[in-house]
Amino acid sequence: MFNFKDIIIIKEEFREIFKSFDYSKINNQKIISFCIDMKNVSNKFLNETNTNIQPYFFRSNKTSFYGFKEEYRFAFDTIDDYKSNKDQMLKIISDSFFINSEKNDKTYLFGGLNFDLNDKNYGIWENIPVANFVLPRYILNQDKLIINFYNESKLSAKEIDNILCNYINDLGKMFNTKTEKNNLSDLVEINNLITKSDYYEKLNKTIHDLKQKSTKLTKVVYSRIKKASFINEVPIIDIYKKLISHNKKSMTFLFSINQEIFTIGSSPELILSKSSSTIKSESIAGSNFSRESDDFKIDTKELIEQRIVTDYILDFFNKNSKNIKYNNVPIIKTSSSIEHLCTSFSADTINDKNILDLLSEIHPTPAIGGYPRQQAINIIRSYKENRGWYGGPIGWIDSKLDGMFYLNIRSGMSSNNDLYLFSGSGITEKSIAKNEWEETKHKFKLMIESL
Repeated sequence: MFNFKDIIIIKEEFREIFKSFDYSKINNQKIISFCIDMKNVSNKFLNETNTNIQPYFFRSNKTSFYGFKEEYRFAFDTIDDYKSNKDQMLKIISDSFFINSEKNDKTYLFGGLNFDLNDKNYGIWENIPVANFVLPRYILNQDKLIINFYNESKLSAKEIDNILCNYINDLGKMFNTKTEKNNLSDLVEINNLITKSDYYEKLNKTIHDLKQKSTKLTKVVYSRIKKASFINEVPIIDIYKKLISHNKKSMTFLFSINQEIFTIGSSPELILSKSSSTIKSESIAGSNFSRESDDFKIDTKELIEQRIVTDYILDFFNKNSKNIKYNNVPIIKTSSSIEHLCTSFSADTINDKNILDLLSEIHPTPAIGGYPRQQAINIIRSYKENRGWYGGPIGWIDSKLDGMFYLNIRSGMSSNNDLYLFSGSGITEKSIAKNEWEETKHKFKLMIESL
């Protein structure tokens, strides 16, 4: 993708700009960035990439971000760690300095958070931070290449010049190194990690309690896990490419949690975006798998489930915004082979809260947790459903403290030779255990067909 000639051109451009650069403008900024116009690179990118570059990928039919090579990581092991140090991270990214700001004036952190920030990770999620944000060394955004340098100590202009030139040189090395690729046929088996009978038992107990009105709970979302085992390492890049081709309408993501562990998926559900003073969200609930006709098979259960989510998000918007626009009658949103009821929200903010502060208020919505929120989360914890990043927000923050986060659903987590797949469904008093099991089967389908 980057040949020798490309590297020479990029380096010459950088050197020319750096000659006239006033180093005194850098005032304790830790992130120093440089932007280069790169035509048609994004289209070629996936054909020449591999996991050695530490991918941080987000792609939909409207957006594409490719981050690679960790420059700096903000990892938070506990909720207290996150609360205490999150603002410092935001200050660092907001203070980032662009050498050629006329081409671009912002860079990005990519990251994700736990479904339940107050629950310590264990089991397959053990040793995974509850929140994790990465400044990639390189970011491809449409036709722009951003090169980021994290300046932990005060370096001279010459030292910064040398480091960035080395980063440019490394581009050619990374994408011209032959790597052995796994074959998709290396898949050995796929197993359920919870039996159907155990899942039914949990669901039937909850449905009974909801019908007896023995609790204020109106909805709780349960999940289950499958494990796909491979002979060699999980062919994560190949799976990502397949997800893109199978589900172009959703946000397809691949995030390197560390050198060995990746989260991957194709999410239809926007939790929250912020761009300047505009915030957006979606209420998505209710599922239809019958594609024999164009009509959504709407029953009372689906309508109740979606209304719970819609009312919750509307309450959030009423507290944080004005000029709220939303469709009172839900529309149909299609993701892969599944149709959902969807209400889209857009409004103007009435406060100066950044994207992460707003996110902490809205997440988890009843779409992924249940309602009332805390009661639903407590029940999920009681069943030892440690979800880790499954069902949590995943996306990006920019240096304007805007950003976009999707739900980490229709997803999996890979570790060495295993890929754990996740699926869930919302339980109300109208639920039938058999139907909910079938719903999770359909939600697994996208990931399984991409293996």
